[in-house]
Amino acid sequence: MDVPERPYRSRGPTRVVIQWVHLRISTEIRSFVGLAGYYQRFIEGFSRIVMPLAQLTRKDQPFVWIDACEQSFQELKG
Repeated sequence: MDVPERPYRSRGPTRVVIQWVHLRISTEIRSFVGLAGYYQRFIEGFSRIVMPLAQLTRKDQPFVWIDACEQSFQELKG
């Protein structure tokens, strides 16, 4: 059995991430971050990038979409 030197990355779920237009509620953010988290080993600095989005999912946190959230979202999609 041949074992690849690099981890294999499926292209199927990638399409779902790319097609996401914008996030409107905290449950959508949780879904997006969860799916993006599957690829965190391929994304350098994942925890730093996802921080603005993760903060929006906290209890009693008002949902305010700021530029840092948009930048994080676009960087994870890219």
